[in-house]
Amino acid sequence: MKPLTRAALGLALLLGRAASQTAPANPPSNEDLVLRFDVDLVQIDAVVTDQKGNHVAGLSADDFEVRQDGQPQRIKHLTYVSPQRVSTAEPGPGGNGGSGQLRRDQVRRTIVLLLDDMRMEFADFVYAQRALTRFIDHGLQPGDLAAVVRTSGGSGVAQQLSADPEFLRAVLRRTVWRPPPPAYFDDALQPVLTQVVWGLREFPGRKSVILISPSSPGHWDWDVIQRITDFASRSSVTIQTIDARGLAPVGLPDASDRGPRTSADAARFGGGVALPLSVMQANQYVTSQVVLRELADMTAGLFQHDNNGIFEQVSKAADDAEGYYLIGWYPGSGAFAGDPHQPPAYHNLQVTVKRRGLTVRTRHGYYAAAGTNPASVERFSPQAQMQEALFSPFLSGDIGVRLTPSFGYDPKLGAYVKSLLHIQPAGIEFHPQGNACDIVRLEVLASALPLNWSAAQNADVHWRRDELQVCGAARDRALRDGLVAVIRTPIERPGSVQMRAAVRNMAPDGQEAPAVAASLVRRGDLTPVHIPIGSAAAVVEIPDVAKAGFALGGVSLRSPGAPSIGVDIIARLTAEGDPATRQFHPGAPLTYEFELFGRDASVETRFQVTHEGKAVYTSEPLDVKPGSLFSGNYRLDAAAEPGKYLFGVVAKPARGQGHTVAQWIDFEVVP
Repeated sequence: MKPLTRAALGLALLLGRAASQTAPANPPSNEDLVLRFDVDLVQIDAVVTDQKGNHVAGLSADDFEVRQDGQPQRIKHLTYVSPQRVSTAEPGPGGNGGSGQLRRDQVRRTIVLLLDDMRMEFADFVYAQRALTRFIDHGLQPGDLAAVVRTSGGSGVAQQLSADPEFLRAVLRRTVWRPPPPAYFDDALQPVLTQVVWGLREFPGRKSVILISPSSPGHWDWDVIQRITDFASRSSVTIQTIDARGLAPVGLPDASDRGPRTSADAARFGGGVALPLSVMQANQYVTSQVVLRELADMTAGLFQHDNNGIFEQVSKAADDAEGYYLIGWYPGSGAFAGDPHQPPAYHNLQVTVKRRGLTVRTRHGYYAAAGTNPASVERFSPQAQMQEALFSPFLSGDIGVRLTPSFGYDPKLGAYVKSLLHIQPAGIEFHPQGNACDIVRLEVLASALPLNWSAAQNADVHWRRDELQVCGAARDRALRDGLVAVIRTPIERPGSVQMRAAVRNMAPDGQEAPAVAASLVRRGDLTPVHIPIGSAAAVVEIPDVAKAGFALGGVSLRSPGAPSIGVDIIARLTAEGDPATRQFHPGAPLTYEFELFGRDASVETRFQVTHEGKAVYTSEPLDVKPGSLFSGNYRLDAAAEPGKYLFGVVAKPARGQGHTVAQWIDFEVVP
């Protein structure tokens, strides 16, 4: 294992200057290029609504006024994009798209449901999950592409845009709530939101990211907000935001798909009657909504809040893309001029509609960097496609990959993450050897992407290539259950990281695997090709073991006869009760393993098993010695209800003050 390259993560927040273009000032002939920021034409989208919130069509250029940096602009082009113009899709077998594939000209709406679940309370998570399932059942329409993405991470398959409602329902069924991290845990929303916007750049038309969040956990610099929203504009993305906390406790709840958020809330509110907030609490509440409000406002989206009807809010946000104006003007030759050694200037925009009773929503501005959408990834080399998939949430659905990251520490080598990958059989290429055996050759890339974007600019990419020969019964097992791989990634500094991994097949001779037809959006008569790749992501906290009194390593959970995680293992067979799959029957015995690091020997450690946010078992204190691997056993209740569970190890100082730390891992009880 070794670094492959320094990842030039231009997909972060910094947009470089693109070369200027000098084509005649004509409107774009490609309708997919919704927004433009070039020296010959700036074109932005605008939504006009009446007093009832209905979209208004039929306006002319004379009905609008555009100002750039306070100076009036002459509108050169005005087009209204209606749902009829966008929608050419026909329902396929099974309703919405059948197989989940659409041609490029069939795509009606592209919607990403972004669940900011890292800081959600259990009740908020359940209500949001239920509302999104209801939206998939009743809100998606023929021609819609949708994806479910979570800030806590998830497999590349789960983040694949699809027109298949059953696929999206299955994604939501697999989502698991985990207790919110400590307050000092880094905010994952900034990098995940940016990655989502980056991943959408290759998809057609005007796209919507519907962000459901319990508010911003910390302060975002204004420059960060401007750059995220400018990047959203260049990817033709509108950010719609919803406060997942629902109705603020200032009056009577009017929940349409939720009740009191927790039993504690129900008791506090006297059976549903909310107590008014203090002035300080009210100010804190409003301040916590600033980032959500600005993200929506600056990208022509809606910020919906103080409302318990999440399904209705998601539906309204999705429908907001169904009618908008494209307004274009010549920005002047000096708009994109400037010192090439300095960051580009930011141009403020103000668009007003002259007719009384109408309201317009549009972008607030753009950076003076010419160029809109990046080059198509389909023109990249196989190696570049692999690295692109490592950082993109959307271009990696050919091979199913499930990632379980585990923090570890070596006193000599420092901190590292063991990435345990379950590579599902669909998409793996088995090459016959002529002796009743097959050979599998895989390449695995992994990178720990710091949530601090200034550090993320220099994230290392580590890689492994190896092969596995499977014969007879082993071949049948591999075809049925897939393979397991482990790759170890050194971590240079403490903090929160998004661990990312990508997997692809190699050709039998070790050279590049042949290109195959893309399985997502096919572009008209041209069939793009790409290398079949699978990817996955998850967020991990890396403690500062040198400074902390103690720290917990990642938890492994398996059947007693299954292999332990190990390190740097490529492509072994999947075992019964494997730590990579973690599926167990009621009454089954489990073996758990973890490490306690640090110099503090006075640590009280217990493990806990939870189901649907409630503890079903809490152990007595464990006799854990720092610096050694601890292994124990636990037997599931024979009457354990099938479903999703969490196994967590919680450690706190036995004496004195200090942080309580915890490591959680999900597992499933199956009939």
